[in-house]
Amino acid sequence: ESVYANSPQQQVSLTAVQEFKVLTNQYSAEYGGTTAGIISTTTKSGTDQFHGEAFTFLKPSGIQARPPVSSLRVPNENGQFGGAFGGPVIKNRLNFFANYERIQQNRGSFIQSPTPSTFTGHYRDNLALAKLDYRFSDTHSLSLRLNGNRNTNDNSNDAVSGFNQPSTARNSYVQNVTTQLTDRKTWGTKLNELRFSYINTIPNGSSPVQAAVTVVRPNYSTEGVSTFSFTRTQNYQLADQLAWQWRKHELRLGGDFVRQKVVDDSFSLFGTYTFAPGAPQPNEKPVQYSQILGRQLLRYGQTAISGFAQDNWRALSRLTLNLGLRYEYQTLTDEKNNFAPRLGFAWDVRGDGSTVVRGGGGVFYDQYYMYITRRFLFQGPYSYQATVTLKPTDAGFPTFPNSLTAPPGSIATARRDIYLADARLLNPYSAQFSFGVQQKLFAGLTLTVDGISQHTVRQMRAIDLNAPAPFTRTAPGQVRTGTAADATRPFTTYLGVPVKNVVRVENSASSDYDALDVGLVKAFSKRFQVEGHYLYSN
Repeated sequence: ESVYANSPQQQVSLTAVQEFKVLTNQYSAEYGGTTAGIISTTTKSGTDQFHGEAFTFLKPSGIQARPPVSSLRVPNENGQFGGAFGGPVIKNRLNFFANYERIQQNRGSFIQSPTPSTFTGHYRDNLALAKLDYRFSDTHSLSLRLNGNRNTNDNSNDAVSGFNQPSTARNSYVQNVTTQLTDRKTWGTKLNELRFSYINTIPNGSSPVQAAVTVVRPNYSTEGVSTFSFTRTQNYQLADQLAWQWRKHELRLGGDFVRQKVVDDSFSLFGTYTFAPGAPQPNEKPVQYSQILGRQLLRYGQTAISGFAQDNWRALSRLTLNLGLRYEYQTLTDEKNNFAPRLGFAWDVRGDGSTVVRGGGGVFYDQYYMYITRRFLFQGPYSYQATVTLKPTDAGFPTFPNSLTAPPGSIATARRDIYLADARLLNPYSAQFSFGVQQKLFAGLTLTVDGISQHTVRQMRAIDLNAPAPFTRTAPGQVRTGTAADATRPFTTYLGVPVKNVVRVENSASSDYDALDVGLVKAFSKRFQVEGHYLYSN
C-alpha cells in the first residue's frame, strides 16, 4: 500500500490461497520495489470437479490470562468462519472458484488511570474472492479475478488504553475492491502472461466515535479526539512477462506500468489543551494549546515503471548462473538511473551433490512512499493547513474548553512546524552479497555455512534545520524553558512563514547488516530430520 505503507494493498483469505512463497535475499530481477523481502501469493482456481470446504474457529474470552500490568481481567473473544467452493461451469472450458471469510473480535484493553477499567473494541473483517478461468485451447487461457475486503475497528492498535480514556475512541475502516484480468498464451517453449488490474480503496478513513476537545494531563489521562481522515487510492496496473527455454538458457523478460491516484482529506474540528502532569487541580490553567487550522482536499499520485531481463543459464553440467538486470522508475523521485543488476551461481563441486557452493550479489531499490509527499502538502510552507501551538501568554490563546473557529490575526504570526523536501529526492537502495557452502559429512549429517552482507544507502530521514542550540549544563539538574530554547533557533521565519521546527526530508541515512549462519542437519529418514544453527548478526 503506497500511501501509508503499513498494510497490504490487497488481502485474500487463507482458504483462497493455493500457495505462497517468501523470497528473502538475492531474488531474481523479476521482483523489485523493496530492499527487504517479497511475498508472492497464488490464488486457487476451480477444477473440472466440484470441491468445497467450510470452517469455523471460536476463541472464548474466559480462558485467557490477564495482559501485563493489568489489575483486571480483560475480555477478548474471537470468532472466525468461512468457506470456499469451486468447480466447472462448462467442463474442459470454464471453471469457477469463490470464497468468503469473516472475522469478528471483541477485544478489551486496560485503562490504568485515573480509575482502573476496561474498554472493549469491536473488530470486523470480511474477505471475499471470485475467480473465472476460461480455456480457449490448450495453449490459450483467460482468468478473471474479483476480490475485496472490508474491515472496521473502533479501537485500532488499542488506542484506548493506558492513560487514554474511552472518549478518545475512533472508528476506522479499510476497504478495497480489486479486479484482475490475466491472459496466458503459449507457443512452442514460450509462455506469455499479460495482466491488467484495478484496485479501488473506496475509501479508507477514520473518525472519532464522538468528536470532542482533546485534554491531555501527562501521566494521568487523555480525553477527547476530533481528527478526521479520508483517503481514496486508485491503482491501475498493466504488466507483461515472456518466458522461454533456449538451449541451456531459461529466459524471462517483463515490464510493469502502475498508475496511482489519491484523494486525501484530513482535518480536525477542535484543538488540544495540555495541563500540568497529574490529576486536575482547583483553578488549574492549561500550559499549552495546539490546533490544526484549515482544511485542504488534496489530490496527488505517481507513475511507477519497471522492466527486467533474467537468464538462468546452465553454463556447465555442475554450474548454474543466474544473470539479471532490473530497472525501476518513480515519478515522485528525481532519480532516473535505478538500474539493479543481479548475479547468482550454484556450483556442485563434485557433481554428486555432496559439496554445493552458492553465492550472489545484487542491487535492490526501495519505494518512495507517498505519505512523505502527503506531509509536504499538508504541512509545507504553502499549505492551507497549519498546526499552531500557543502558550497562555500568547495573544489569541483561547478560553478553556473553547477552540478556535478561525485563525485570528495574532495566530497568523504564530510559529509553526513545516516540512520540506530536499533539492533531490532519491530511491533508497541496498547492495547485498551472500555466499554459502553445503557439505555432506557422514551418517546423514550435513554442514551448512551461509553469510550475508547488506549495505543500504540513501535512506530517508528528517533533519530539523531550525533546532535549538545545544544546552550545556554546568551543574546537576539544570534545565532551560521551552521559551529560552526557542530563542536560540537560527531563524524565526522561513519563506515568509513564522516557524518553529523546519524539517527537511533527505536521503542522508544508511545502514549495514552482516550475518553468519552455521548449521548442522541430521537426517534420520526421508520424513524426519533435526537441525541446529548458530547465528551471528551485526
